[in-house]
Amino acid sequence: MSQKNSIIYVAEIDKKLVGFIRCIIKSNEPFFKIKKISKLTDFFVLPTHRRKGIGNKLLSKITLWCKKKKAPDLFLGTLSKSPKSNQMYLDKDFIEFEKAYYQNVT
Repeated sequence: MSQKNSIIYVAEIDKKLVGFIRCIIKSNEPFFKIKKISKLTDFFVLPTHRRKGIGNKLLSKITLWCKKKKAPDLFLGTLSKSPKSNQMYLDKDFIEFEKAYYQNVT
């Protein structure tokens, strides 16, 4: 599924959804050097299908799409404390560069 500045890729096995990835492209503030940024907003593979290359294939599709859209700076945030999933990002040349904070204000 695709719109002008967003896309979702899905992974299916035997017509069953086993994973998906979603990315959007946003214009950056004019005072920043990077004019367009890609944001990986959703990325999931069923636990029963992890460690089989599905996540790598989905991520490769997204990076190619970002390059075609001339927005090669891809950002993602993760709440995962899983060393395996975080290592996948590092193996794919992502760089850890910031911390995020969360507050429940209810």
